[in-house]
Amino acid sequence: TVQSSTDDEDEADDDAVVTDNRSAADDQQPLSVKVLGWKDPVPLSAATSYPVWVETPHEAPANLLSPYKYFCESFDEEILDYIVEQSNLYTVQVNLNQPLNLN
Repeated sequence: TVQSSTDDEDEADDDAVVTDNRSAADDQQPLSVKVLGWKDPVPLSAATSYPVWVETPHEAPANLLSPYKYFCESFDEEILDYIVEQSNLYTVQVNLNQPLNLN
């Protein structure tokens, strides 16, 4: 049989001997391992102060609107038409076979 050169190289790699550059004295000493751990946080002292809320809560406004009313004030008909137009454009660009029509 004919073997390719890569097969010969693989066999040569399998037969290679790994040499260790450490001396015999190094084998007797264990490797040092650095233990990593959490540091204790700086303890809070009694002198640590936090701001105190001094104002009383305000009452809710009398003209509080529903979420739907806030939505209608934020998105007028022109913006909604633009969103529909861009959504239709996007779906045609993504999938030509199934365009979405949001008119």
